[in-house]
Formats: sequence, C-alpha cells, structure tokens
Amino acid sequence: MGVQTTMGPRPFLRVSKSNPYSWGAETPLSNFEIRLDDATRPRQDPAVTVAFDLFSENGAPTSTKILAWTTTPWTLPSNLALAVAPDKEYALIETRESQYILGKETIASFTESFGDFNILETFKGENLVDLRYQPLFPYFQDLDIQAFRIIAGDFIEMDEGTGVVHIAPGFGEDDQRIADDNGIPTVVPVDDEGTFTEEITDWFGVNVFLR
Repeated sequence: MGVQTTMGPRPFLRVSKSNPYSWGAETPLSNFEIRLDDATRPRQDPAVTVAFDLFSENGAPTSTKILAWTTTPWTLPSNLALAVAPDKEYALIETRESQYILGKETIASFTESFGDFNILETFKGENLVDLRYQPLFPYFQDLDIQAFRIIAGDFIEMDEGTGVVHIAPGFGEDDQRIADDNGIPTVVPVDDEGTFTEEITDWFGVNVFLR
C-alpha cells in the first residue's frame, strides 16, 4: 500500500527588524560596513529631556509629568512607549513649576534645571509599568491600545539621562524588541531619502536631521 502525503501551504511569520540604513545610498548597511574605521567617530549626541503628561490609573489626566531622555530627538514623532527599569528606584519630585518622575540616581544631573525642589516619594520602576501618558504628537494617537504606556525595559541605565527611555520601534534594536514583546506596533514615518513621510504633517518632506 502506498502512502500519500499532502503538504498544504506553509504558514509564515512577518516580523519587523531595525537595521542601519544610508539614505545617501538608499540601502541598508551591513554590520561589517558600520564597523569600518571611518564609519564611526566620536561625536556629541543631541540629547534632549522631554516631559510627558501622565494619566492616572483610571485614565484621568494628572499634574504629574514623567521625564524621558533620548539621543535621537528626530524619532520623537514616532514615540509609542516609555521604558523604565522595574527594579530601579524612581522619585516623584515637586518643583515650582510641576511634579516630575525620574530615576532617583539621576536627580543630581538636573538640580540646576529644577532649582528648588522636594522629593515627595520614591518607589520601584515596576510601580510605573502600564501607566498611560499623553502622546507628544497626534500623528499616531489612535493607532493601538497597547501604545502610549510605560513598559519594563532590561537595558535602562542610570548613569546618564533620566532612567526613562523614549521608545520608537523601527528606529533601534532595543526599541523594536521591547515593542514586539509588548504587542506595540511598528511605525516608520521616514522615507528612503531620510525625510518625514505624510503621516508627520508638520514636517512632511523635511529631512530628519535638518537643524
């Protein structure tokens, strides 16, 4: 007796991956290319600290802001999450202007900016996970219920920045991985020539590094 095996269509999984890219050549770059001696050189990153308005656990607006840090400010229009270290200490501080949350170990870097301030309470980062915040820009605010919330990250450092990292999936390996793990979609509103696409209505057609 013969045995007949029928194989149907094989399922496939579509995934997104962040890769180095040259808009000058309009092509992805290999790991070999980005490790060439003249491919990287010391430079000062244009780091910025951004205040995001937090919502309470029941979704109501609050007067508290969480401070996030990034060395890629051109990715802020693509922000879909904020990441914290669940096992690190964070602090709620009060200044003359507002109340802010940031990593406790990072406060010393901002004392000049804060002026007079008081530490109201401290807590582990895990207490921030799943809190939601107001998007900085409206471009993707209706995208997905999983987006625009605080998630746990395993790569958060306290030696620079605020201990809170802005996440733009599609513009970094860690961002992509942590977004995938949390069911957050990927958006890439930048075209092959390095300019914002039509989703970014305020800067459509503008190069992301235009100063």
